[in-house]
Amino acid sequence: MFFTYITASCSSTRKGRGQYRSMTVDLKTKYGAKITIEIPEDIEKAVGDGARDIANYCGFIVRTTVSFREGDWSTIFTRHGEEMWLKVKV
Repeated sequence: MFFTYITASCSSTRKGRGQYRSMTVDLKTKYGAKITIEIPEDIEKAVGDGARDIANYCGFIVRTTVSFREGDWSTIFTRHGEEMWLKVKV
């Protein structure tokens, strides 16, 4: 009789994106520095060098502040909008 065993390593497979750690934002804001962004009125979205970092950081703030079980976005924004904005500005 001849047996062949195939083994697979669990550590080599990754599922999902992983946890956002805001490392690039931390490096850019070290020693109290600020990230300057431009938000044109016609597209109402951050553009420029720091735009991707700010967008990722805003997503992080939303995910850590809000539970989406609370309802739709307008309800969530009414309850937590000011708190999230203050976290982004700090």
